[in-house]
Amino acid sequence: MRDNLQNSLSPPTIASTPVDHDNDGVVDQYNITLRIKKPLANLNLKQLNVIMAFDYALASPVSMVMEGLAIVNVDAYATKQLNAGTIITQGTLKMKQPNALQIPRGAGVRNVYDDRYFDTLQAQSMEQFLLNYHTTRNETLQYRYHKDVQYVDPGQQYIDVHMSLTVPHSDVLYVPGFWQILKLAWVKYLAQFLFGYYLLYHFFLNTIMTSNVFDTVKISEIDQNDRNRCTR
Repeated sequence: MRDNLQNSLSPPTIASTPVDHDNDGVVDQYNITLRIKKPLANLNLKQLNVIMAFDYALASPVSMVMEGLAIVNVDAYATKQLNAGTIITQGTLKMKQPNALQIPRGAGVRNVYDDRYFDTLQAQSMEQFLLNYHTTRNETLQYRYHKDVQYVDPGQQYIDVHMSLTVPHSDVLYVPGFWQILKLAWVKYLAQFLFGYYLLYHFFLNTIMTSNVFDTVKISEIDQNDRNRCTR
């Protein structure tokens, strides 16, 4: 539609609702709705592209804040008879990281990508904007979704877009500091010590003594008392 009207498409109406299912103060899901008004009744939507910016934060094991993007791309396959009236997407918004995170010294907050990247779209093309986002940043957001396109009467003057973004708990790959390594490692070393102690004392030495591998003389307290009586 935008190509046919030379960028005369009016801005959509946007509504966003955060949802906290367990009332812990952390958003578990975003429900976002767009209503796009068609400037002409004979124009149908062929493709939908939506880019949303989110402030993303981690509290543990790494304290981090960043800005990430959620990207939606839907082909509506519009024709004169097919008019996409409602587009629905449902999915998860998760952090993606090819390399492990480095914990800042002094337990500071990692804010390498808290850089208002979305604002750079004004200074570069859409293709370059998305390419830089996916190739130059170690931490990004990825919206994986299922889509549903519902077709309506061609005379409908608007298009509704409903997007549901669930924010699950993310698995974080990071390089622990010295004290974290020490804190996590002592359990492993203690387990190895107990295993070695049991193996050495209760198995190896006990086997030697009970199997008479070496010549041994068993002396009990009773035998010692009998010897003392004989000497008297």
